[in-house]
Amino acid sequence: MDEYKHILVYGEITEGQIGSITKELLGGAKKLAHELGEELHVLFMGSHITDEAREATLFGADRVFVADSEKLDPYETEGSLGVVADIVARQKPRYLLFGNTDRGADLG
Repeated sequence: MDEYKHILVYGEITEGQIGSITKELLGGAKKLAHELGEELHVLFMGSHITDEAREATLFGADRVFVADSEKLDPYETEGSLGVVADIVARQKPRYLLFGNTDRGADLG
């Protein structure tokens, strides 16, 4: 279990901004990360979202991963699930958090 570190949040960009559910998740996860002595990471997926995703550091993220590709817009389960699976395999988060949204339910 020692190889599994940090908390990873699946983040969403809505109407050009970090979604409110993502902001709430980051706030709560930051407290948990602090208690556990872990870093907080967040993953965003979509097209032309890199600038918006960087703002996650303002809400407590220590590291931001962005999968920015036109192939990820519009959202499709299969492609998105592949990105999540890849980042989880490489980063080995201790906890993976999804918001109570349509995409969060679909992927989580």
